Amino acid sequence: MLKVQDLVAGAVTERIDGLSFKVGTGEVLAVVGSSDSGKHLLGQVIAGVHQAIQGEVLINHYRLNSISDKARIQLGYLPNPAPTEDSLTGYELLDLIGSVYHLAPPARSERIQNLIERLEIGPSVYSVLEAAPAQVRQKVALGATVIHRPKLVILDEPTQMLDFNGPRIVGELIKSLTASSSSVLLITDNLEFAQGLADHFLVLSNGQKLIEGTMAQLLNQSHPHTRTLRGVLEAVGS
Repeated sequence: MLKVQDLVAGAVTERIDGLSFKVGTGEVLAVVGSSDSGKHLLGQVIAGVHQAIQGEVLINHYRLNSISDKARIQLGYLPNPAPTEDSLTGYELLDLIGSVYHLAPPARSERIQNLIERLEIGPSVYSVLEAAPAQVRQKVALGATVIHRPKLVILDEPTQMLDFNGPRIVGELIKSLTASSSSVLLITDNLEFAQGLADHFLVLSNGQKLIEGTMAQLLNQSHPHTRTLRGVLEAVGS
């Protein structure tokens, strides 16, 4: 589904240095690391927001660096922070994004209603986003990310700005995506949340792959970062 090969990219605060990995169909890969590890830049590069210096990104064998419509339409990206169009209501924004992806009006309406219910947005979806609470804006941005049912979804800190129900709501959304054979790249600092969803973990440090594997494999490693990860998870579970 997603293949990243020898990726190199640079930004002001982050870099990626020769990174390679794969995400299979219907899998969730959690990308974790410090704020300057390169994890946020990775999402930007895969989504085409930031240009790579070298390397290759493929979704279903389509090269993203070609910026082809066939590749882009298979991608959904929630950046951090999540953008919204402040002059629109949440419903209007979802309708606009659906039209951009050429969804017929009946299909748009059905998908919007489904997202309103699944994300538990409620009547606030009809509020102008500029005046809406932060968690409503985040939920609307989540809905806009997946309304076209992309085959690869990149979520950068999706539970940010949400209340205590946020991890449950986003977790259920991710499970519905993978059940429909979509793959998810989950960029997060919420290890407890990721542990319940991810098939594999990718730990980054200074733009490089530190370790990769299942949670069990990570916790059996002897690397200092893994020992820290193990300590955090033990603290979460206690």
